[in-house]
Amino acid sequence: LGSPGGGWLCPGLQWTAPKWTTARARSPAPRLGVPLEARTVVAMASEQWLADASGHGPASAEAITLSGFARVGSNFAAAASDRRRLQEEHDDDDFTSLIVFIIALLIFFFILMFLLNMIVIVKQAEVMVIERFGKYRTTFSPGLNFLIPIMDVPRKVNWRYVDVAWGTDTPVVKTIETARIDMREHCFDFAKQNVITKDTVQILIDALVYFQIADARLAVFNIQNLPDAVELLTQSTLRNIVAQLSLDDTFSSRERINDELLQTIMRDAERWGVTVTRVEVQNIFPPADIKNSMEAQIVAERERRSMVLQADGKRESAIVRSQGDAAKMVLEAEGVRTSLVNRAKGEADAKLLVAKAEAGAVRRLRTATAQHGVKATEYLVAIQYLNALKEAGGGGSASKAVLLPSNSLNTISNIMRYTRPTLTR
Repeated sequence: LGSPGGGWLCPGLQWTAPKWTTARARSPAPRLGVPLEARTVVAMASEQWLADASGHGPASAEAITLSGFARVGSNFAAAASDRRRLQEEHDDDDFTSLIVFIIALLIFFFILMFLLNMIVIVKQAEVMVIERFGKYRTTFSPGLNFLIPIMDVPRKVNWRYVDVAWGTDTPVVKTIETARIDMREHCFDFAKQNVITKDTVQILIDALVYFQIADARLAVFNIQNLPDAVELLTQSTLRNIVAQLSLDDTFSSRERINDELLQTIMRDAERWGVTVTRVEVQNIFPPADIKNSMEAQIVAERERRSMVLQADGKRESAIVRSQGDAAKMVLEAEGVRTSLVNRAKGEADAKLLVAKAEAGAVRRLRTATAQHGVKATEYLVAIQYLNALKEAGGGGSASKAVLLPSNSLNTISNIMRYTRPTLTR
């Protein structure tokens, strides 16, 4: 049994065969896939068969051998059946345990995820709009908040922002879907817009708008896409305002455009829970031909202003120069007048002094001539007459002739006769 070279037991075998078979049956069976219980059954059957064979004679060896084979087969089949049954029960128990473990693990993870989804942490300057079964329930403020999963669901909104990738200078507009609403002030830089002015000139305008969400519930439920709505509202309002202005007014009335644009947008944006804080027109780009004409006009205007300024400078210079000349003439006239007055006063004083001196001399002369019976007046006239004669004849010219009346010589001789003694004396 169990040996490759042993063969089968059959009638006529030697009596040593059962001993060899028993020894082989009791020895450890080779590990050829036979279960331990089967080997035990075989050993027990072999022992029973040897016991039966030793108690009978050779005549019953065949019967004993056949009955032993039958018992061994039946015992072996029963052991294999028990083994299979036990193995199946053991496998069923392992499978059931595995199923129970997996179910318990899933329940644990479900409870853990349920508890984690109940806790919501909202950052500063952010809010979350919560719906319960599709209906507005509350708005979560910054901090720790709790909700009931499946029943309470955060409402998501479409939002966009401008981002500049690292290492590049090109801005990229990104659109996201988020449940967290940013309550800080936002700045939207719109693309250049084609606008037609009142005088039918097509220009490009680049605008900025600053706004802040004041009521998150209105911003979520009253408008489908808030960023696009604010942009389109600003663009349409800007077109309406610029259409009422000419090109020159558009360039010179930026403050007016900003104010009107802000006031108009604020009234419409309040329905969406948005506060528009500021609107700015950044740049205005006219067409190329209009730009060249404006540049030429600016150059001509500058030249005109330069000429006007030069003319004004010359006029002011002439006025100042004439005022200076007039002041100079006035001052010179004042100087001449003052000089003449002072000179006249000096001459008058000198004449008074001369007159006083002559009066004194005449008085003395009268006293002196009265002793000789000569009038002082005649004496003075004669002296002046002689001086005149002296000047008339003192020119040194031989061709100069002086005519005198005859009576003048007689008068002179008389005067000389009367004055000679006095002069001699």
